Amino acid sequence: MKLAKNGGLQLKVNALARKLPFEHPARHMRADQLRRIIKSPALLDDIARDLRRTHILFSQLEHVRVALAKHEVGGKKNSVAHAPGLALFNRWNGSLEYEIGYEATILGTLTRRDIAKSLRALADASNPPSEEDLASFDEFMKGPPPPPDDLWT
Repeated sequence: MKLAKNGGLQLKVNALARKLPFEHPARHMRADQLRRIIKSPALLDDIARDLRRTHILFSQLEHVRVALAKHEVGGKKNSVAHAPGLALFNRWNGSLEYEIGYEATILGTLTRRDIAKSLRALADASNPPSEEDLASFDEFMKGPPPPPDDLWT
């Protein structure tokens, strides 16, 4: 989407199609995908809709992945995640449940069953979230405002 907006699609195709001293099928495949977008710009609307459909689940997974891998809060470099490796069993279904949190606030939880359910729901393209819904979700994921500095003194 960024390449299409800034006019860099053809430059990227040229870079990917550049002859290398070895065969790289994935580069050829990516170049072909970008060529299809250049030939049919209407595909950008489909891509934008698909990005809206996957945004919330991707953000939640990214948050949990960063906490597990880096012990940081997703999107907050050099932060410290609260209980980053903790996964508890969900009392209702027995699935592993991860906290999505920021500082002392638990924003929500994500279970393996939630992930599977959300992935299955991606097949229904009839009602993608609106840009306003996604902006509201992103604002929520930033967590509450920090307390005043003098709160702890």
